[in-house]
Amino acid sequence: MIVEFLINNVLYKAILFIANIIALAPDVSLNSALSSSLSQISPYYSAIDPIFPIGTLLSILVIELGFIGAYFLYKLIRWAYIKIPGIS
Repeated sequence: MIVEFLINNVLYKAILFIANIIALAPDVSLNSALSSSLSQISPYYSAIDPIFPIGTLLSILVIELGFIGAYFLYKLIRWAYIKIPGIS
């Protein structure tokens, strides 16, 4: 019980420390050149989108990368678990 309390307290303090560091970062805004290039590409994107749905393809790609990342994390955890002596 004391060990769980210490682990939870340490994790909470670590997360709070990281959150405070992130909060110190300045606000981010897009460069005006990037904003204007995004507005200039809009007509081309709207012309191609009915034929080649870029937004849908990007969504599928992100979901697939999420599954691949989760599988890789699973394999990494299994590898680390097997490397612990005495566990087979």
